[in-house]
Amino acid sequence: GFSQSFNVQGSGSNQPPTVSFNDASELDKVEGYEGIYIEADASDPDGTIDNVRLFLNGVSIRADKKAPYNWFGSKDTELVGLAAGVYEIKVVATDNEGATAEAITNLTVTAVNDNQPPTVSFNDASELDKVEGYEGIYIEADASDPDGTIDNVRLFLNGVSIRADKKAPYNWFGSKDTELVGLAAGVYEIKVVATDNEGATAEAITNLTVTAVNDSQPPTVSFNDASELDKVEGYEGIYIEADASDPDGTIDNVRLFLNGVSIRADKKAPYNWFGSKDTELVGLAAGVYEIKVVATDNEGATAEAITNLTVTALDDNQPPTVAFNAFSTLRLVEGYSSIYIEADAMDEDGTISNVRLFLNGALIGRDRSFQYIWNEISYPDTLLGLAAGTYELRLLAKDNEGATAEVFATLTVETAGSNQPPTVSFNSASELLKIEGYDGIYIEANASDADGTIDNVRLFLDGASIRSDKKAPYNWFGSRDTSLVGLPAGIYKVKAIATDDEGATAEVVTNLVVQIAELGVPVIYEAEGPEATTSESIRDDANGFSGTGFVKFNNNGNGFIEWTVEASEDLTAEISFAYALGSGDKPLKVLVNSVEVESSLSFPATGGRNTWLETVALRVSLSSGSNTIKLEDIGLGGANIDYLKVVPIIPISPTANP
Repeated sequence: GFSQSFNVQGSGSNQPPTVSFNDASELDKVEGYEGIYIEADASDPDGTIDNVRLFLNGVSIRADKKAPYNWFGSKDTELVGLAAGVYEIKVVATDNEGATAEAITNLTVTAVNDNQPPTVSFNDASELDKVEGYEGIYIEADASDPDGTIDNVRLFLNGVSIRADKKAPYNWFGSKDTELVGLAAGVYEIKVVATDNEGATAEAITNLTVTAVNDSQPPTVSFNDASELDKVEGYEGIYIEADASDPDGTIDNVRLFLNGVSIRADKKAPYNWFGSKDTELVGLAAGVYEIKVVATDNEGATAEAITNLTVTALDDNQPPTVAFNAFSTLRLVEGYSSIYIEADAMDEDGTISNVRLFLNGALIGRDRSFQYIWNEISYPDTLLGLAAGTYELRLLAKDNEGATAEVFATLTVETAGSNQPPTVSFNSASELLKIEGYDGIYIEANASDADGTIDNVRLFLDGASIRSDKKAPYNWFGSRDTSLVGLPAGIYKVKAIATDDEGATAEVVTNLVVQIAELGVPVIYEAEGPEATTSESIRDDANGFSGTGFVKFNNNGNGFIEWTVEASEDLTAEISFAYALGSGDKPLKVLVNSVEVESSLSFPATGGRNTWLETVALRVSLSSGSNTIKLEDIGLGGANIDYLKVVPIIPISPTANP
C-alpha cells in the first residue's frame, strides 16, 4: 500500500532488478496442446521495472511492460503447438535505469502415445510400524492416471493378494482385511499394484515391520477442551486438539480420523487439526460425525479416544441470489476469440463468499471478488475453442453462512458460415483503471478478419454507443470522446463490437473501474529546505512564511526551484505551491521528472509580501523512488515561494456502479 511519508535520499549506484518464474507457469505440456500460460514475478529494490521479455530457445517472443508479466497461447502463438522435446525458457527483466536480471527454466513437451501408465504410492497415513499383538492397522495408497481413470488398486502381503479396492481412498484395514492383523514379529513386504482403465499397471513396494512385545506401557490420549465440536452448517473454520503422553517413552504421532477415514497424523505437540489445513473437516452437512484420535508411542504402542462432531442445520439464514449479467455473451459463432460471462450475486443478510461457474457440470473457476467475471483471458483453456452446439452454464453462489443459490443458462455456439467472423480484443495500452477526477483516458481495440477486412469497430459505455472508428488503430480518447472523461467513482461496462466487410460481428466486454480518490496526509517541502535546490536567493525579510525562509525570484528570466521527492511506490498526487506576491500575476512553468505538466501555472497577487496563499492544485503521477518537481521562470520573473505541498491520492476501489 502507499506510505504517506516522503524521504529525501542522495543518489547512489543502481541496484539490479530481480526476476523469477511464477508457480502458475505451465511448464509441462503434452504434444498437441492448444493453450499455455507463463508468468514472471519481477521487482526492483530502488526503482521500477521497465519491461520483462520472454525468450524461447534464445528467440525473443514478447516484452511485457505491465504486471502481471505473462505470456499465453492466444497472444504468443510461438509458444503453442511445439513438438515433443525440452525447450529453454528465459525471462529478462530490465529496470528503469537499464539494469537487467534473468531467470531460466525448461518447458517440457511430452510425446503423445496410446496410453500413459498410472502412478501409485503409499500414503503417509499408512501404519507400517506395529507392535506384536496389535489389533488394528491402516494402509492407504494414492493412485492416479494422467490420461484415464484408475480401475483398481490391489494390495499384496509377501506376494499374496489381500484385496483389490476400486474406489478412492484406496485403503485396507484390520476390521475388513484380517490377514493384515496379528502378524508375528518380523518384516513383511507390502506391495500395491494400480491398474488403469486400459489395463496398464504400476506398483509400489514397502515394508511392514512388526516389533516383538516388550514391557512398554501404552500412551494415553484425550481431546483437549479447546476442540470445537459443535458447529453450524456452512461453517468455514474448525479447530480440534488432542492431549497425548507416554509414561515410559515419547509420542511418535497422533492421527485424527473422521468417520473412520484418516485425516492427518501430527508428529509434534500441540497435536491439532484445523480447517485451513485439513479441508475435509470443513463444510460438512448437518449431522453427527465420529471423531477418533489414535496416539502411537516411540515403540509402536497405541491408544485412542473417540468423540462426536455435531453440525447443526441452518435455520434463519436467508440464501443468496444469483443471476447472469445482461452483458454476458451467451451466443457465439464457431471460431470465436472472446467470451464474457458475469454474475450478479447478493445476500440480503450477509455477504457473498464466492460464485462458481460450471460448463456442462464441470467447474470452470471460482471468483471471490465482487465483480464475478469469467472471460477468454482468465480461462482460455476451458472457455475458448468450443465446437458448435449448445452448452449448459450454471452459476452457484455461496454466502458467508454456507447457504447457496444457483441459476442456469444456455450458451449457444453457432456453426460458422462461408464468411468467418472477425476477432476483437482490447489492447493492453487501454487505460481501464482511473481515479475519480481524471481528465484523460485512452482505450484501444485490436480487430482483424481472417477472410476479409474490418469495416468498423464501435465502442459502448454501459450500453450507450460512444463512437464508431473505421480505421486502425481503433481508439477512443478523452479529448474527442468526452463522455469517457470525468465519470464518478464506479464500475462501468466497456464493450467493443467489430463488424467486417460482410456484416459479421464479434464483441468483447471488460470493465472500466473509476476508483474513489481519498486524499492522504499532506507533506510540506520548504523552498529553503534540504530537499530543494535553487538558482535564486533565500530570504527571511517578510512575515507569515513557514520554515526558516522563502525563495525570492530575481526576475532575470532563467530562475528555478527544484525539489526532490521520494515515493515508496508509483502513485498519483496533488501538488500546490505557497507563495506571496504584491501585485499582478507571475506564472511559472511546472515540470515533474523533467516533463512539463503545466506551461504557465498562475500565481495571482495575494495582496502583499506578508500574505501567503496556495496555488490551484495540479494532479501529477509520481514514480516509486526519487522524483523531481521544478518551478521555472518563463521570462516574467516570479513570486516569493514558501513551500511545495504534496498530497498523495489513495485510490479506493468501488464495489458497484454509481
